[in-house]
Amino acid sequence: MSILKKNLVIVSGEIGQQFLSQMFASSDTQNPYDIIYYDEAITLLDKDNFTYHKFDPTSFSKISMLMKGEYFQALIVMDKRTDIEVTVSNIRAHKNQMRIILIDFWNIAWKDPNIVAIKSKEVLSNRMTNYLPDVPMIAQNVGLGIGEVMEVVVPFGSSYVYRHVSTIHQKNWKIVALYRNNQLIIATPNKMIQPNDRLLLIGEPSVLRSVNRAIKRQLGQFPAPFGKNLYLYLDIRNASSEATLAKISQARFLHQKFNHKLFIRVINPRDFALLEQIKALDNSEIVVVIDYTIDTSLEKIHADIELFNIGLIIVDGAQFAQKEYRKVLYDLRKPVLKLSAKSIEDLGEAIVSISSHSYVNRDLERISTAIYDVSAQLGLRITLFDFLQEESEQEQVIIEHFENLSAIFSKRFHVVKSDFNPIRSLRKRNNFLQCIPFNMEVLPRRWHSIFSTDMHKLYYKLDEYHQIFIPTKI
Repeated sequence: MSILKKNLVIVSGEIGQQFLSQMFASSDTQNPYDIIYYDEAITLLDKDNFTYHKFDPTSFSKISMLMKGEYFQALIVMDKRTDIEVTVSNIRAHKNQMRIILIDFWNIAWKDPNIVAIKSKEVLSNRMTNYLPDVPMIAQNVGLGIGEVMEVVVPFGSSYVYRHVSTIHQKNWKIVALYRNNQLIIATPNKMIQPNDRLLLIGEPSVLRSVNRAIKRQLGQFPAPFGKNLYLYLDIRNASSEATLAKISQARFLHQKFNHKLFIRVINPRDFALLEQIKALDNSEIVVVIDYTIDTSLEKIHADIELFNIGLIIVDGAQFAQKEYRKVLYDLRKPVLKLSAKSIEDLGEAIVSISSHSYVNRDLERISTAIYDVSAQLGLRITLFDFLQEESEQEQVIIEHFENLSAIFSKRFHVVKSDFNPIRSLRKRNNFLQCIPFNMEVLPRRWHSIFSTDMHKLYYKLDEYHQIFIPTKI
């Protein structure tokens, strides 16, 4: 048998009537209520567990009669500051530990630890900010109320639209449900997120704030959300001047296209005439950092990435071919653009290859928005290559996903179906940027994948083309 909790309710004015009306409409509890009022305009509801007392609660003698009873808590909604202060004082004269919840219009500095003051101006302001486009709605009256429960609207152009819940990396946070057309939908792994869905998120408050920013980001902001600036790592110990200057020229082109700072880290310098040319590039938008010590370690990359807020790392094919380089780059969780000898300024298309492996197609879905963003900023058309011999559900899902993104970003793409050898087919094309999920399958040495049928494992067979490796997790 449950124990009923008796509550004391004190109301006055229009706000008091509004509170009572909502209380009548929503209350299905059997808990008893003593309700004090003194306004003739107050409308009452005849209910067995509601007992009404008409008197002025600022009268010490009158309220003292009720204070002989035991109450779980007192709820006070009054429209005059003096009345609420005197009423609280009268209650405290009899019950100094009872919890009091009240609406405070005047921002009174209550020192009583057992008073819960609902600041009306703060509540209204918070309510208004919920309608700002970049501000998430944070649950105030459930859980801890510190931002661990959040509702975020997914706008058109977000990197989250038309993605399945299972393809979104969720560490220290989770999508638990979504609201669509005023209906609650439980977030199952196969549920696809659509524009204007309201996602219900739980997790670490700091993580959720980052997730909110990621959801609100739209096309044209790459390398966000991975970072902000570009980074070229130059080991010029054995490199020719021509090759070094060519890499710098390509990196500067990317710097102009993405419109973010370029940081050039130079290690193991030998040719001092070349070094002077590189140093001459240093300005407010291109920062040259030179290390004169002989160093073959890769530890400086880690420090630079964090220090300079790097979002895109630029390397050459010889660097990426080294397994230790790939492992370091993979652990950084940053996109890596591997340069080739071809002109990056003459790039015409971004190539994406559908795989027969389901995990690869899931990864393609994860990085698809980044592919659209890179393509838009570099002015590339997107070509989706389908080398599968037989039609499959996976194939249709990934094509449909790119179709949806194409409609959102107003950027067309086309599908090329081919039964020929994928490597030979692609080598017939002039110049392109191959887009590859940066997952663990890229890490093993090349001989491990000699007999693989996965195009992404065989990326090195297209070394003569520019390639971008995009992390599937941030």
